[in-house]
Amino acid sequence: MAEFVTRQEAQRRLWIVVGCGIISVPALVIGLISFKGILDQDKADQPGTVARLRREIAEKAAANRQLRDNYRDYSRFIGWRHVAYSTVARAADAGFARPDQAAGLSPKALGRFLDWWVTDMFPRLDIKGYVPREPEGPGERLTLAKLFDELAKKEADLVSKTGALQADRDRDRKAGMDTAKVTVQMDDEQLKQIDQAGTGLKDTYKQSLTQLRNNEQKYQLELDGDGTPANGGLAGQVYGLQAELTELRNYNLNLKGQLEQQKRELQNRINWLIYRQEEAKERKDPDGEILSVDSAMGIGFIDLLQQDRVFRGGRFKVYSLEKGGEKRDKGEVEILEVAKEHASRVAIYNARAEDPIKAGDRIYNETYERGKARNIAMAGRLSGKLSNEDAIRKIKEFGDVYQEKVTERTNYLIVGDGYEDDPNWKLAQEYGVKVMIEKIFLEYLGVPQ
Repeated sequence: MAEFVTRQEAQRRLWIVVGCGIISVPALVIGLISFKGILDQDKADQPGTVARLRREIAEKAAANRQLRDNYRDYSRFIGWRHVAYSTVARAADAGFARPDQAAGLSPKALGRFLDWWVTDMFPRLDIKGYVPREPEGPGERLTLAKLFDELAKKEADLVSKTGALQADRDRDRKAGMDTAKVTVQMDDEQLKQIDQAGTGLKDTYKQSLTQLRNNEQKYQLELDGDGTPANGGLAGQVYGLQAELTELRNYNLNLKGQLEQQKRELQNRINWLIYRQEEAKERKDPDGEILSVDSAMGIGFIDLLQQDRVFRGGRFKVYSLEKGGEKRDKGEVEILEVAKEHASRVAIYNARAEDPIKAGDRIYNETYERGKARNIAMAGRLSGKLSNEDAIRKIKEFGDVYQEKVTERTNYLIVGDGYEDDPNWKLAQEYGVKVMIEKIFLEYLGVPQ
């Protein structure tokens, strides 16, 4: 039966349809825009987008694959017969502190541990047949499973040997006890026979046996002492002597080491001096110049002064500079008086009368360096114008270096009273250090006499 709708109802329904359409169009537009935003690859970093979710899923899948490979490689590396990588519990059993990152005991660390067994422990246990992983080479590598097998076999072998030794010990003990019983029985029978004979030897035998036991206790006390620190017996004395012997051996080794060190230092100084001398001979670099010569008196003057760090008795070789740069040796000079100004007086020693030393000739010394600070040490106590403390201060004021102990770099050793007992004197003799008496030392520093 047809439904009759009034005009007013029809208009009402029409307006409802139109209103729904008007509302649906903006909702559809908003939905399309939102869906487009979710699918937009340019907004992959924004939370909630499909691209962001897909990327996170891919990263988790890659991490899971890496974790699975780590577990699989780890289990095979240590010698497990089954691959274990399926659960978190197995990961914890494998030694990973964080199963999601496969941290903790790595195959590399385990490899170093197994190599330590192969190189250090197996030789002590007489286990052979394995080679370390590093360096690479042919041979069988050790795994944890093989390590446990080898240790189990070694344990079984040791248990077997221990049992055999224990059985031998028990057998020897039983044999000894049996022998002792037989001996006691024989002694009893002999004592009975002696007693029945009425000879009185039984009492004598008992007295001798008692005396032997007393002597045994006495000697044992002498050997072991009474257990107090003051009385350690002969055994304690032997132990003390052994300790002293060990101490003496260590002291001897220490002395040998010190002697070797001193020998090396001395050799270094000798080599250094030889090198300096050879180099100076080759170069003949001038350290000064002859200012004037009095041939009749055999004296002359040089341009080295007290601030140039020369001292009375110092010697220099003399050469003349010829055409073409040739340096011809002519003799030596010895310093007689060190001057603070103008010139120092020297004694002239000509090598050849036909070619005498003259003004303008050059002087040099292989071990002398003009004006360079010297290393100076002392032995004994100075008794003249300066005390040791004053001398040390003067040395530093002069620009030289004071050394408490003689080394291979020491240039001069100043000697005073009691220098023979000073360790620096012995070191100076070993190193070949030039020795300077107190008077020459004061002249060297320019201290008025």
